[in-house]
Amino acid sequence: MDKLGLKKRILEESRSNQQLLRDDLTESVQERVESTTQNEDDDFTDHFESTREEVMDEINLVAPQVDAAQAQLQLLERMEVETLHEQVKQGSVVLTDQQNLFVSTSLPVFEVEGKPYLGVSTDSPIYHAMKDKKKGDSFMLNGVQYHIEDVF
Repeated sequence: MDKLGLKKRILEESRSNQQLLRDDLTESVQERVESTTQNEDDDFTDHFESTREEVMDEINLVAPQVDAAQAQLQLLERMEVETLHEQVKQGSVVLTDQQNLFVSTSLPVFEVEGKPYLGVSTDSPIYHAMKDKKKGDSFMLNGVQYHIEDVF
C-alpha cells in the first residue's frame, strides 16, 4: 500500500467534503437574505416585517456555522501530509480495528478507495485517548477498546 499516496487522497477528499459543507451553508444564508429583500417590496409590510425578523434570526444562527466551516477548510488547506507518522498526531491516518480515522478536523464519515474514514479534531475525546500512541497500541474510549493496526 502506498501510504503517502493514500494519505494525500484522504486529505483531498476531506477538503472536498468540507468545501461542499461550507458552500451549502453559504448558499443557505444567501437564499435567506434574498428572501428578505424580495419581501421588502410587498404591500404587506407589517406581515413580512415579522417574517423578516425570523429570517434574520435564522441567518444569525447559521452565520457562525459558515465561519466555523470556513476555518476548518482553511485548516485542511494548510495541512501537510508529506510525511508518514509513527505516532498519532495532527495529520495522521489511524487504522483501528473499530474504524479508520484521519486526525484533522471533525468530518462525517467519507470514503476513499472503498474504505470509510472519519475526520477527528485534535479537540475530540478520541484524539486525546489515542494521542502519541503507535501501531500495536490500544486505547479505551466510552467503554470501547480500540487496537491501532497502523499509523501513518
